[in-house]
Amino acid sequence: MSLNTDGFEAVDFYRLFLTDGLLSVFVEETNRYAQQLLQQPLRPQSRLYKWENTNAEEMKVFCGLVFLMVINRKPEIALYWSQDSLLLMPVFPVAMSKDRFQILLSCWHFADKLQIITVKIIVDFSRQNHSSKVCQEHLNQYTLRISTFHGMTNWSSGKAD
Repeated sequence: MSLNTDGFEAVDFYRLFLTDGLLSVFVEETNRYAQQLLQQPLRPQSRLYKWENTNAEEMKVFCGLVFLMVINRKPEIALYWSQDSLLLMPVFPVAMSKDRFQILLSCWHFADKLQIITVKIIVDFSRQNHSSKVCQEHLNQYTLRISTFHGMTNWSSGKAD
């Protein structure tokens, strides 16, 4: 398979890797995991009480924000919604509220909790569908960035309860 990437922008590569099938898995498993969490005892102030099922359109936005976080790193998730002129990233509050992002982040799943899955599995899935050398190079870059995202982000600030 050959793919001409001349003139491609970041959003074009995003669309190559975040397929409808992959989005469907994200949506189904995130909604399933949220329902599983809601069956457990929660603290009275838990964000999970505000849970509403997500859909493919919202998941596209969520994943886009996650990718932007990898590119534009900040020490805390809340800073992406900061109104401070030195930290301002206007796309974040326009795209999604901080609370909604954090609840989605805390419930974001790729597989039923009884299965073990890693970012490598998602990358392998994309490699099967996009086998050109250019795509492989970009997948390797994004894999590194996604792996780095886990290490640089204060995940505890994204917890639901």
